[in-house]
Amino acid sequence: MRVYAGIDTYPSHAHTRSATFAVTLLYEDGTKRLVSNVKMEELNALIRRYGVDVLAFDNLAELAPNLNRLIFELSKLERTVEFMEVTREEPLEVKASKLGLSVAGRLSPERSSELIAELAKAGLGKKLD
Repeated sequence: MRVYAGIDTYPSHAHTRSATFAVTLLYEDGTKRLVSNVKMEELNALIRRYGVDVLAFDNLAELAPNLNRLIFELSKLERTVEFMEVTREEPLEVKASKLGLSVAGRLSPERSSELIAELAKAGLGKKLD
């Protein structure tokens, strides 16, 4: 069973070395698990523990301040994980609405990570090499 992980950065830590993420794990059967306040150095352990197959995020620009560090941390993985950018051309809210997902008000990092995982599971994103 494939496992999709949608990640979103908490705004208060987005441009610091202590970046933290909201992570939603979404299984093919629809089961979801939210993990809050995941530190960058904890991502690998989370990916291994839950057997993540696809790590999805909103867009590369959002991760830019921490991209080098994130790549370094993820390069330590012993398993193959696909990376997917889900909102290159359209905002997350627009793409999620087209899929019929509820998007009301300002999205929290937790809700964003859930929508990102749903879009990845639906194949609505670009796989990155």
